[in-house]
Amino acid sequence: MIIKVLFSRYSFAILYMALSVNVFSQWICSTMVNPPSPSINDDIKVIVSAGFPFGYGPTCPSLDTFELFYIGNEVRLELYYDISGVWPLVGCSTTDTANTGNWSAGNYQLFLYSNTIFDSDTNFHQDGDTLEIQVNDQAGLQSSDIAGFLKIYPNPARNSVFIDKLDDLKFSSVELYDLTGTFIRKFKCNSEYLNLEGINPGLYQLIFNTEHRQFHQKLLII
Repeated sequence: MIIKVLFSRYSFAILYMALSVNVFSQWICSTMVNPPSPSINDDIKVIVSAGFPFGYGPTCPSLDTFELFYIGNEVRLELYYDISGVWPLVGCSTTDTANTGNWSAGNYQLFLYSNTIFDSDTNFHQDGDTLEIQVNDQAGLQSSDIAGFLKIYPNPARNSVFIDKLDDLKFSSVELYDLTGTFIRKFKCNSEYLNLEGINPGLYQLIFNTEHRQFHQKLLII
């Protein structure tokens, strides 16, 4: 006799919890804004890395949608991760970008809320984070100015990044710091390739020094 058992998504959720796995848990690992010092002319992108105690490879939860709410100078960004197709007991992380468009000049406090969704009627809020963001009324060094001189990609990065720069731009030093100001690594000054192997995942700052000026670029290593 052959018995067919049909599992709905709700059945899988019950099975996961029966295995003592918290299906609906996740955490925000790191958050950054690109460009790091935006102006009113920039499309502000919020880059979020989230970790999950389940999922692997293509079954890792993905950002399904996000909602943005403005209340004066407080901005609320709600992120919704789809967990309906995940497989438990492994664990994974994902990095996604929410393009929030142009903001008016001013100082903002950005509140991020991470949610898992199992269907359109089931939301599970789990983790949050906050960022201070200053939007300039004119393009600054770290937004339009740096874009005119050099480009760093990919960002987020894993084991390496590449640098495209103007031919006459010469660096006296290229250094990597964490966000506490701790020195991490010094690179070959005018290399087109930076080796990031052995550096722990997290949010860092690359500093490019020339004879007359200094460029800063936040770098997320995943």
